[in-house]
Amino acid sequence: MGNRVDEENSPQVPLPRTLQENVMSDEEDVDIRVTQCPKCSQEWCNPYLVQLCVCPSETCGGFHFCHFCRKRWKGSEYDTCTSEDCCNLQDCASALEDCETTKMGYSQIENVPDTRACIYCCQIIVFEKDCKTMTCPNCKKIFCFSCLKPSTADGNSLSCGKYDEKCEPAPRQTYNQLKKIM
Repeated sequence: MGNRVDEENSPQVPLPRTLQENVMSDEEDVDIRVTQCPKCSQEWCNPYLVQLCVCPSETCGGFHFCHFCRKRWKGSEYDTCTSEDCCNLQDCASALEDCETTKMGYSQIENVPDTRACIYCCQIIVFEKDCKTMTCPNCKKIFCFSCLKPSTADGNSLSCGKYDEKCEPAPRQTYNQLKKIM
């Protein structure tokens, strides 16, 4: 076995609901933050559940793989796993379908799903602030959380209007829409 981070010293990270249910239903004590390289079997802690893992072992030369399905990574660091059976894509789709709706403070837009996938990289984002302008924490691109339209060509403003202007909320995103983003 490889290096494993002590449970007391690793940060407590909230798990997506469906992953947490899977962990809780297992017979043995499983920490989903611990990942294992499918090439050399070295284990290490992935405390923030970053999807793209790069094995730290010199044995396999920094093998790139998905934390969730453990298949070889294809694409750039801003992509998401493209494996059809990746539990992350299925869990993301479930989170989008099962999310609550919210009212956006500044623009007063009602019935906006409070969970969205970035329109560029598929990163799941939960709405926490008043503004409809969203900067993806993964790819750093800007889009409207309400209507899901991209920013203007210069990247400085939304194509649907200012942060405090109303726009028509896009419906909940689906599994098929996630596949198109990827």
